[in-house]
Amino acid sequence: MVVESEENVVESGKFLEYLSVIATVCTIGLFLTVFEICYRIKKNGSTDGISAAPLHMGFVSGFLWFRYGLFKPDRVIVFINGFSSGLFTFYLLFYFFYSKFERRRQQLRQIFIELLFLSTVYSYVYMSTDPFGTVLRRLGFCCMILNMATVGSPLVALRDAIRIRSTANLPLPLSLANLVVSFEWLLYGLLVDDFFIKFPNAVAVLMSVAQLIPFLIFPRKHTPLLPKSDSVSL
Repeated sequence: MVVESEENVVESGKFLEYLSVIATVCTIGLFLTVFEICYRIKKNGSTDGISAAPLHMGFVSGFLWFRYGLFKPDRVIVFINGFSSGLFTFYLLFYFFYSKFERRRQQLRQIFIELLFLSTVYSYVYMSTDPFGTVLRRLGFCCMILNMATVGSPLVALRDAIRIRSTANLPLPLSLANLVVSFEWLLYGLLVDDFFIKFPNAVAVLMSVAQLIPFLIFPRKHTPLLPKSDSVSL
């Protein structure tokens, strides 16, 4: 029985290691898709019509989860979010460089607020005299809330798809990628028994499935609805 138990632990450890590598590679691939936004900005020569919200969310989320990984500690979380922090810092600088003057001022204000928030959280973690578990829970809660906000952002596109009865504006490859990556991190959270990884990724899986359902119902092309009329005009 002892031998079988040890073998199960070894097998579980190997599976966790393989899963962490796969999840890390897939997540990096997902982060790199933002280069498509950079390409569009460079092609247009400006940021007009392109929101910086996903870049700001990725920037703050990356630095928060990076601190969480260091504090817990969890080397997988540290690695993926260290990469994410650097990448989304580059994305924000790229967006800022191509923004017009008024938008640059707006971006600077937003970045200042985000840096102030991150500095406050980092200072609390470094200087707090609260028990380790309390600090970890509070930091994890901040990370989770930010993840939930990120997960909820596709709801706008989903609502529009239902309204126009078309999936023309929904990115199918990205929706599938989000489902796969969220499911991988959900499994990782279950294996390491971390609520703050499990819960937001469980919600993300449900949201990704919800985003895929319209593809089974509505066409890819948008067909405008004709107004009803009792008479025929010639």
